[in-house]
This record gives sequence, C-alpha cells and structure tokens, in this order.
Amino acid sequence: MTCRYSPFGPRAKAALRRPPGWPGRRPASARLPIDPTGVAPATRHFNRRRYGERCPLPHFAKRTPAAHPEKDIALHSVYVFDAYGTLFDTGAAVARHAETLGASGRELAEVWRRKQLEYSWVRGLMGDASRNFWDLTEDALDYAFQKVGGVDPALREPLLDAYRDLDCYPEVPSTLRALKDKEARVAILSNGSRDMLSRAVRSAGLEDLVDELFSAEDCGQYKTAPAVYEMVTTQYRIYPDAVSFQSSNRWDIAGANRFGFHTVWINRKGEPDEYLDLRPDAILPDLKNLAGRL
Repeated sequence: MTCRYSPFGPRAKAALRRPPGWPGRRPASARLPIDPTGVAPATRHFNRRRYGERCPLPHFAKRTPAAHPEKDIALHSVYVFDAYGTLFDTGAAVARHAETLGASGRELAEVWRRKQLEYSWVRGLMGDASRNFWDLTEDALDYAFQKVGGVDPALREPLLDAYRDLDCYPEVPSTLRALKDKEARVAILSNGSRDMLSRAVRSAGLEDLVDELFSAEDCGQYKTAPAVYEMVTTQYRIYPDAVSFQSSNRWDIAGANRFGFHTVWINRKGEPDEYLDLRPDAILPDLKNLAGRL
C-alpha cells in the first residue's frame, strides 16, 4: 500500500505529468534538474541548456551585432578585466622609487609580485580567504625585503602607498571608452579587495568607464575558484559565453576558460603559452587592439 503523502506515490507522479501552469505543479524555475554526473555545477564545463533553466536572460544580453546591423555594438554583452597586471601596472610602485632602490628595484618588484600571487594560490587551495588581498600584498613585500638585500626598510610604507595608487597602462582609458561607445558593459574582476580596487580606479581616473567592481573577497575565495567567476554571471544574469574576459595572467585565463568565458590573454611579456588544454580564444600583446576586434 502506498503512503497517501509519499513523494513517490501515484499522486506525486501525476502532478509531475501535468503541463506547466496546472495547480499543484511546481514551476520549472523551482525544480532543480537531476544531474546524473554528480558533479557540482561550478566544476563542470559550461552547459547552456542546464544553465539557462535557472538563468533567464536580461534584455541587454540578447543584443548581438548580427541582430542589430544598424547599430555599432560590441561583440559581447559584458567585458570583464582583471585588475593587476592587466589594467594597472604592478611595477609602477617600485618604478616611482627607482632612484632610491637602485639595482635592487627590479628584483624587489619581481619577488613582491610573485609572492603576492603565491600567497593567494596557497590560501585558495586551503579554502581560507580570511586574509584579504591587501594583507597578502603587505606580507609579500615584507618577504621581498628579507629576500632582496640592501633595501632600506623605511621604504615599506612609501611602496605600499604607491601600490594603492598604481598607474594604469597608457591604452586602458581609450580601450574602455571604445567599449562603452559600443554599448558594452565594463567590469573588473580581481583578487584585490574592494577598497584596493575602488582606490585604484579613482586614482587612474577610470570611474566613468567601469560599471562594476567584483572582488574575490565578496565570495570568500580566490581565483581560480569557479565561484569567483560566477559572481559576474549571477550579477548580470547572463550565460558565461556572453562575457569576454581579459587578463595578463595565464593561470587566470585558464580558470575563466574552464568556467565558460570567452577569454583574451593579454601577453604583455611575450611569454610562451601553457595550460594547453585550456587555450585562450585570443592572444594580444596589450589592450590597444582589443577595440579593433569588436
């Protein structure tokens, strides 16, 4: 005998067979599809059909150049940029004190940046983002002072102040403006804390060119965790492949590619490619030619 209120009984099965809109049938948006793979959605390759069941498109995501030949619009709905090394020159802080640092400046900048990234990766692997990116930046500089000899410790605070107000690369303002002119939305997605990003954008004069700031600290994880990239699609309610993601960090491009973004690697240093199973959709030496590809 079947229990009257059993979810596997005939009444429950009959309710599932009813067409949408009938009383007693839950709407499609309330039913999560059964995943036979047992793999969390954020770790799978992007599946438009599965994603679309829970993510209706906003009006601006449906605009494409082919659909609107009379308009000069961008190829993608949203253009997302990494911050440090992509928009902002991470070597600018040390460059401002090049005279004082002398021959040690270049090595200090390299060690500082390398350790900053390494600390974020280690924290990401541990699933511990309790220390934000600014804390890691300070820790990395302290290590660099110990690693590189002959550096005056009194430069610590001036270097940190300079890092808060990094210069953007020369082509950045014109590139972002070209995207805005083509009705694209422009955002920054970075491991940097929200305070770091807000100050960097203000100091570079990009406030009118950036629509949204996405900080990894908002989701409590560091790149390349899928949850970091998912903040963009959740905020804009768009498919991942409607997003063009630009970064100078090849590991960041690999993570964004795996999530489903269209990816453009800004290879400023002319480095050889890696992560060959997660290739970028395009490789550019800088952001200058990005607007020409729209």
